[in-house]
Amino acid sequence: MNEVPENFTSGEWTVPTGDINVSEKFVTKVHCHTIGKSADYFWNMIELKVGDMCVVETLSGDVDYGLVELTRRSAIACGCPKKKVQGKILRLAVGEDKEKAEKNRQLEQKAMAFCRRRIFELDMQMSLSDVNISYDGSKTVFHFTSEGRVDFRELLKDLSAFTNTKVEMRQIGVRDEAKMIGGCGPCGGTLCCSSFMKGFVPVSIRMAKDQNLSLNPTKISGICGRLMCCLSFEHEHYKVLSSKAPKMGKKVTDPDGQVGRVVSLNLLKDQVLVEYEDRSKKEFMPHELVRGIVPKEKLPGAKERAAKESPVAAEKRAENKVERSRKSRNRRRKKSGDLPQKAAGNIQTEPSPSARKDKKTTARPVVGRRREATAGSGDENKAPTRKARRTGRDQTRRRDNLKRKGTSGEKNENK
Repeated sequence: MNEVPENFTSGEWTVPTGDINVSEKFVTKVHCHTIGKSADYFWNMIELKVGDMCVVETLSGDVDYGLVELTRRSAIACGCPKKKVQGKILRLAVGEDKEKAEKNRQLEQKAMAFCRRRIFELDMQMSLSDVNISYDGSKTVFHFTSEGRVDFRELLKDLSAFTNTKVEMRQIGVRDEAKMIGGCGPCGGTLCCSSFMKGFVPVSIRMAKDQNLSLNPTKISGICGRLMCCLSFEHEHYKVLSSKAPKMGKKVTDPDGQVGRVVSLNLLKDQVLVEYEDRSKKEFMPHELVRGIVPKEKLPGAKERAAKESPVAAEKRAENKVERSRKSRNRRRKKSGDLPQKAAGNIQTEPSPSARKDKKTTARPVVGRRREATAGSGDENKAPTRKARRTGRDQTRRRDNLKRKGTSGEKNENK
């Protein structure tokens, strides 16, 4: 296996002899006007500098003229497989090559003017974007945009007669047109697609929503009429920040235990604006808030704050905790049927015998039945369970139904 020379980075190495093909171990990046994009070409042992014009040969055998963007670098070190290399460099451009390239640029302008005039005369629904003539002048490519299919057979005959070359009509999209022509974006800089982007990436309206941008089409669209490519540059970063911050409109608990609602987010500054019930607002960092309604005792750092608070506040907090535990325990007992439905705490109310006779609303307190019941009293003093009460109601309902049926049967017999 052939290896790259060890002293390649120092620039003081000599070309080795033998079966090692050094011309294919290094590549140079060249931007060709005809192709409209940059590509890597084998350096072919020709030293070039950034900004030099050179003549290259493609894999199909065509000769092209381009500008050097990156100087010689190792194809192995940059991870560039040979299948992506478009050809090799033939020579550094000389005076004749530059004159020929300039002549082709003038012919392209004339062909573009003629093509646009014929499109207007034929009333064709298409827009001409650019014209490229190959370096050797054997082929002319017309790039155009159109919303649908176009019948340009008559136009193709006129263009072939005008250029005396092989003519190719190539339909492109509006994003490709913007990349090919270039221009200035809404930010005031050169278009990203025509300056440093190698290809287009999918852009969706979800990216604008995740970044809290205005959904006005005029503000998030580029000169091509599509969503701006720069929406995808920081989308991943915004997704990471939004995963750490609470959602808009959700309830959160601040470090003091107060519950509020999120009304504003600034992901880049790590600021969350919380609005409370009294309409007051306060800013926090995302890590200072807890999502949802959380008791103050379970908040992060609750033990440290409890150690610093006064004895009176600590005693009051302990009493509140005991009261909440008692209420929670009674709710569980009530749900399981150990307490009547109207129980309140550990005290239950039951009408006295005199109150039942006189149908008065006065009631006397009765302390928990289960605690007063003795071991030998059996189940007679226990409060009826929910299931027992439901069974009693069903039995009463069935008796009433049978009585009504019996009464109706007697009436029918009398008739």
